[in-house]
Amino acid sequence: MKVAIPINGDRIAPRLSLAKEVVVAELKGRREVGRERLNISGLYPMEIPDFLASKGVTKVIAAGVDWYLQEIFRLHNIDVTWGIMGNVDEVLNFYLTEGLQMGMGLCPPRRSRRRFRGFHF
Repeated sequence: MKVAIPINGDRIAPRLSLAKEVVVAELKGRREVGRERLNISGLYPMEIPDFLASKGVTKVIAAGVDWYLQEIFRLHNIDVTWGIMGNVDEVLNFYLTEGLQMGMGLCPPRRSRRRFRGFHF
């Protein structure tokens, strides 16, 4: 399994569409067996899902992902967990040992139609 994490430095980028690089970690069971950094600065946001799919990525862990990118990832059979912020190594370690759920970080998923009226959860 390959997991992609959009980064700025050694931290998860606040928005996938603004990231210049992604870390792609290859996982076997509960351990990391390989890692590479890929430059995505020359790609339009709509090209990122296809690029990551071509690298064998099946999961993306990110802070913020635009809704239309989430749909394109889904079409490429890539699962997206968003709302996660922090250091890449710490997040990967937590993913391998504890598991991650959407909205565990500072960006919880919105669950109500009230968000269109200006309320945020």
